[in-house]
Amino acid sequence: MQDQQIDSSAMNGALDSSDAVKNQMRDASNEFMNLPEVKKRVRDMIGKNNRFNVSIDEVRHFAPKLSQFITKNPIDAIKLFEDSLNQTVRGMQEDNGKGNSEKQQAQSSDVHFPKKVEIFYVNFEGNFGKNYVTPRGLKANLVNQFVQVQGIVTRMTMVRPKIQTSVHYCEATKKGTVKHYNDKYNLS
Repeated sequence: MQDQQIDSSAMNGALDSSDAVKNQMRDASNEFMNLPEVKKRVRDMIGKNNRFNVSIDEVRHFAPKLSQFITKNPIDAIKLFEDSLNQTVRGMQEDNGKGNSEKQQAQSSDVHFPKKVEIFYVNFEGNFGKNYVTPRGLKANLVNQFVQVQGIVTRMTMVRPKIQTSVHYCEATKKGTVKHYNDKYNLS
């Protein structure tokens, strides 16, 4: 019975340390996204497209532990950076919208129908070090890690994307809703 209690307390400690690491990495990603040169690149990206390129070399220079976290836990890292990017963009849009609030109120004629929120995504580029492999170099030790694969595409199939956002409107109540569907494996 004592062994089970020790194991459960050790597992709780592991979970707490994992949460602590994620919180540290969230803070580090927010700090990185709030750097002046990164904010300038985000401002330039806003009107053109919804993808922001993050150089893993810049991240490594800023915080080496954060770059290691990106390569070892890519799904969590992408989520952290995308949340930080979307938060930064919303902050910039709110700062720009303070002077134009009267124009925005005049444009929003249908109060009951919500607006579709634009979502921004993150791309990672740069030197992946030992995680830069060829198709023959893909081994079991790289499972669940961020890798960059260099090779020649010999066969390709059509990708059928899943629904990301749906808009619903009810004529009886004259109200609408926008639903966002998240897929943690969706990297598009």
